[in-house]
Formats: sequence, structure tokens, C-alpha cells
Amino acid sequence: MSESLKNSSRVAEQSSASTTPRRKRPSRAKAKPIMDARAKVISAFPWAQNLSYTEQQQFAEELAHHPRDLPNGQLEALIVSWKNRARHAA
Repeated sequence: MSESLKNSSRVAEQSSASTTPRRKRPSRAKAKPIMDARAKVISAFPWAQNLSYTEQQQFAEELAHHPRDLPNGQLEALIVSWKNRARHAA
């Protein structure tokens, strides 16, 4: 075996022995759960907590399924109407 091959095999042995082990990824069971639609609505619109559970679901569905071509004014009116409903529920 040539001298250069001996040196390269020694270097490979030394580098593999001196490296730190790789960290394991956390298991999927320990991963944070993805927020459901209700939690997303409450985080974006804190006043929605005053609505009942079914009203929160309705609000989330209306926001999620509104037409893409809905003008901003109409979308804002939708949000304001739900906000007023939440104020009266409080």
C-alpha cells in the first residue's frame, strides 16, 4: 500500500472518530399541533372569543370561503358585521 493511501485512510479514521454525533429530529408525536380554524380566527380576531362556538365556526367558514373577487369594502363589511355581533354577545 502506498504511503499516500495509508495517510488518507488514517485521516478518514481520525475524522470519523472526532465528529460529534448528529442530533436526532424530534418525533412527530412531540411536534406542535397545527392550529385549527377556530384558533386561527381567534388569534387574528380576538373579539371573536365573545361569539359562541358555532358562530365562531360560521365566521371562519365565511372568511375561508368568500369569493376571491369580493371587493375589500365588502370583505371589511363582513368582518365588521361579525364584530358587531360579538359586541352584542358580550
